[in-house]
Amino acid sequence: MSLEAPSTLLGLAVKSLLRHEALAISVLQQLPTELFPSLFKEVFKSRHMKILTAMVAVWPFSCLPVGALMQIPDVVILQAVLDGVDMLLKQQVHLRRSKLRVLDLKKVHHVFWDVFMMVFNTFKPYYIEEMCLSIRWTPRVLSRFAHCFGQMRNLFKLHLARISVHTNKAIYTLEDVKKYTARFIAQISKLKCLQELIVNDSYFSSEHMKQLFRCLKTPLESLSIKLRKCSPLGLKHLSECQWLFELKHLNLFGVSLFNFCPTARQVLLKSVADTLQTLQISNCCIRDSQHSALLPVLSQCLQLTHVNFYDTVISISALKDLLQSLANLSKITEEHYPAPLECYDDQGHVLVNKFANVCLDLLNILRVKRQPKVIDFATNICRKCFQRCVFDGKTRLCPCLS
Repeated sequence: MSLEAPSTLLGLAVKSLLRHEALAISVLQQLPTELFPSLFKEVFKSRHMKILTAMVAVWPFSCLPVGALMQIPDVVILQAVLDGVDMLLKQQVHLRRSKLRVLDLKKVHHVFWDVFMMVFNTFKPYYIEEMCLSIRWTPRVLSRFAHCFGQMRNLFKLHLARISVHTNKAIYTLEDVKKYTARFIAQISKLKCLQELIVNDSYFSSEHMKQLFRCLKTPLESLSIKLRKCSPLGLKHLSECQWLFELKHLNLFGVSLFNFCPTARQVLLKSVADTLQTLQISNCCIRDSQHSALLPVLSQCLQLTHVNFYDTVISISALKDLLQSLANLSKITEEHYPAPLECYDDQGHVLVNKFANVCLDLLNILRVKRQPKVIDFATNICRKCFQRCVFDGKTRLCPCLS
């Protein structure tokens, strides 16, 4: 027996319309604009040709990317679409509603069917307070979106997730991509209410990262950078951005800090020492010497309540120094540390007994100065069961080692 997800109100409304073809055609002039994409996709899928033709004739957007909906060329569908265009051209329908200017028959993914432009026809950019972008853009659509983006003057949380620019090399050059991406990033300077910025797996060049930090025009409370590939040049500008000096939350994940100047790291942490409450440096490439350079500044972050250094490569010696530097920070309520290198064999397998003994010794270093509230030491994620071995006073092994 299978369980189906309950229908949404929008889905029920669409299905109800399709059961009454004549009614559906008659109400298209009064149908809310935001319902058109969903209704059109359902009409297209269920092959209601008369409704399809009528919808094309009163299409309320400038572009109809019908090619993106076709897996294979469909002569019947194309004829129904062209009939709608013919109706529009012959002015046999009321033209007050129709805005169709481009019939896009290319068989490529189109942002329209992901709703971004529909959203801005429904919700005014000025009133949007939170936004998450996760999409593969074309340069032209990115350029169009930039204008709307710059109007989001009340935006306080922005999440740029997996942003990439897709190009047809026959149409766009690399310089076009750089230009359109830069134009998009430049709009961030207009977001005067921005407080939280998350950059997650976005394919920005080092120059674009540099521009991103330079475009900030408001003090951020929270900054999270989660990248698979990131140039140290871009990160260098973190320490030069005056709008990061009041940060309460800083999260760096998967960021290479090998060539991130120690002085720049110290300047950044020292500048936020009076305000920083959450610090997460996880899955980052940091050597022991770089840990050591951070310790004097970390000990000055007296407002810290939460630290996380999971998946960081570190020796027992360096981890002991890190714990000593944090031992006097009385406001810390939650702390997560990586198992040191010595807890693994040459193949990267966990040495269970050593892991338990080493972590107990490390825990006792903190207990001399204060009683930790929530604390654990964890190994890297197991490649077989995708879980960790964790020591939090007791040893809990991943299923593979249990």
